[in-house]
Amino acid sequence: MSRTVVILAYPDCQLLDVSGPWQVFASANDLSGSCLYRLHLAADAPGSVATNSGLPLLADTAWRDISALGPVDTLLVAGGRGVTLQRQRAELLTALHDQAGQVRRLGSICTGAFLLAAAGLLDERQATTHWRHCAQLASDYPRVRVVPDALYVESGGHFTSAGVTAGIDLALSLLEADHGSALAGQVARELVLFLRRPGGNPSSVKCCAARTAPRVRCENCSTGSTPTLPRRTGWKRWPIRSASRRATFRGCFASSLRRHQAPI
Repeated sequence: MSRTVVILAYPDCQLLDVSGPWQVFASANDLSGSCLYRLHLAADAPGSVATNSGLPLLADTAWRDISALGPVDTLLVAGGRGVTLQRQRAELLTALHDQAGQVRRLGSICTGAFLLAAAGLLDERQATTHWRHCAQLASDYPRVRVVPDALYVESGGHFTSAGVTAGIDLALSLLEADHGSALAGQVARELVLFLRRPGGNPSSVKCCAARTAPRVRCENCSTGSTPTLPRRTGWKRWPIRSASRRATFRGCFASSLRRHQAPI
């Protein structure tokens, strides 16, 4: 069964809030060899949407016409600087409120939580957002029970995630709920991600929690060396001369990272 996923974008939204979750679902389609998800980008109108990085996105539908797509399984709202203006738009808030009763899952990435909160959709629910804006969310919307130290939160079928790349964590979680941990793990490995990275205050989440992990040796990928998990973000230069072994090491490395993570 193919599920329809709609991501709401608007001028000055955060590019990764859209592209990160989108790629998780798109990769699930690629790796499964079937159309598990039909992806749509909604905005004020079909066409170009300027993101806060300057790189434009191309919306294929207007948010006013989401119902024309048929049953929508998941609606995700992106965050970004533009949310300040968007949460003042009564028509958009009404549309979100109406859609909330029709979709199976409603969620937000980063400061997209402010749009859901402004529509009254997070009242008396737990929610999170970018760590820098948690205090403001709690102040502006006192009926929202803000959880400042979570990567993502599910409360009564509504999902919110912390800043930027936490939207990828949320998308992996939704994928796992839909199609199991095996496919979610394949997607995480393909995108070189943690399937489940550590929780805790996202402002101080270590780029690699395995920095204190013991040295490991993998006979499949190391040649006369004992590679260790990296201590900083990014790939280090490894003395692996064989192209095939380098490719194997990347897979083993991602697997090793996941083994050293505590579940959220």
